[in-house]
Amino acid sequence: MNRSNIVFGVLLLMLLGLGVRSLASSRVPLAAPSNSAAPKAEQPPPKGSAETRPKASASLATTAASTPAKGATKRKILLDRPLAVIASDWALATPGVLQNDGLEPNKKAAFTKAGLSLRLKASDKANDFENALARGGADDAGADVAILPLPEFVAAYESLKALDPVMFLITGWSSGREVILSRSRRLEKLPAQGPLLLRGTPGTSAMFLTAFVLDATGSGLDRVEFEASDVAPPAAALWALSRQEVANVPKAYDGTVLLSTGEALQLIPYVAVAQRAFVERHTEALVTFSRVWFEGQARVARDPTAASRRLAQLSDGPEPLALLAKLGEMRTSSVTDNALSAGVAGRGAVNLTSLFERCWRYWRSLKVLTTPSPERVPVSGEVITQLVLGNTQPAPARPSAPKPASPQAAAQTPLLQLNAGPASRDDSQIISDVGFVAGVFARSTLRLSVYSQSTFDKKRSEALVAQISERFDLGDGRLIAHPARSSSPISYRLEIMPVE
Repeated sequence: MNRSNIVFGVLLLMLLGLGVRSLASSRVPLAAPSNSAAPKAEQPPPKGSAETRPKASASLATTAASTPAKGATKRKILLDRPLAVIASDWALATPGVLQNDGLEPNKKAAFTKAGLSLRLKASDKANDFENALARGGADDAGADVAILPLPEFVAAYESLKALDPVMFLITGWSSGREVILSRSRRLEKLPAQGPLLLRGTPGTSAMFLTAFVLDATGSGLDRVEFEASDVAPPAAALWALSRQEVANVPKAYDGTVLLSTGEALQLIPYVAVAQRAFVERHTEALVTFSRVWFEGQARVARDPTAASRRLAQLSDGPEPLALLAKLGEMRTSSVTDNALSAGVAGRGAVNLTSLFERCWRYWRSLKVLTTPSPERVPVSGEVITQLVLGNTQPAPARPSAPKPASPQAAAQTPLLQLNAGPASRDDSQIISDVGFVAGVFARSTLRLSVYSQSTFDKKRSEALVAQISERFDLGDGRLIAHPARSSSPISYRLEIMPVE
């Protein structure tokens, strides 16, 4: 027998011995407690009484609670820390506060039950959301997600560019919060040439509405000059402000509200913004966040009074009346609405990309921004796509066709008249321009007059109406060809009629 066989035999015997020892030790009964240490046994209760049921110890109960029962599914934790969210005012934060039952993580909250704890705050101070995003959600003063109006995000983009922030969700739309005030009763009465004096704050949503109207009416933003806020009495031709600020306008101005986002319903979305890398790493967490947030919006819509009273209970929370007024100036969003507005589905001309590009152009003209627009528009469709795939909401109904125009309605004064100017426009340009305006004024009937050599061209007008309606899914009757004469050479005229 050689040495290798001897060594193998010794190792085999040692292994067998170890197995026998382990088997024997596993069969040793547990030692009973010492009788001297045990209290005197009491008489057992009658058989079948409640006291005969075994009482679990605290440690056993804890173990059972932490261990899912057979067949149960353990809740998935989507993020290893609270998701930190900052909103630019309390109205935008309201759905989250309701679903979180407060500002701090809450074990009983809807977010936590969905596998995501949440930390919320609201601040309308300038630059607060920028500083919070720069710090990040792991910092107590930071945030992973900011919810704010799109124009304010665009205005801050240059300072946030290194973070690579993206819009990943639309949480709602302004519906009357921004207004244009003017001494003139009609925008057509504004001076056609020379400086155009404005009052307002560049970079705000109210100024975006004003810039959009001036651009659409052909006034040109290169004519704009800003009036200082301390000039008295105000002499500005237009005043861009929020509806809440109208009460503070001096009576000497004697202005009239010409237009608001109550008519321009699809112009100013409230967007959720996060760092692109965060969106890509935590898409599932943000999808869950979005779903629970939409559920919170439904709660606010059902009972805004209860929602405003709940937020008033917070430390430094808003007054219920002020919050109710702001909630009334918002229109909630939905999964389907996001799919259309983010360009994931549908054929609408108004989407996050077109709004971002237009806003950037306005802010450059008004010296809010100084650089060319980014090569890639900061929009991420990953979260919205996942929401759409899991969506059970019905598709939105097509816009209903307006009733046949009565003689009185036909003679009605347009809410806004957009003149394209004398420069020639080809059909593709007209289709793009009119499609965007029709998307912004989503509830209005529009009348289009196309001119060839300063003469109304009925055939071309009707053909373009058909093409625009088909391309942007406007429905029958939203856009109509309207015979009209023009006293000056223009390419086309588009009239936005008041909402009935």
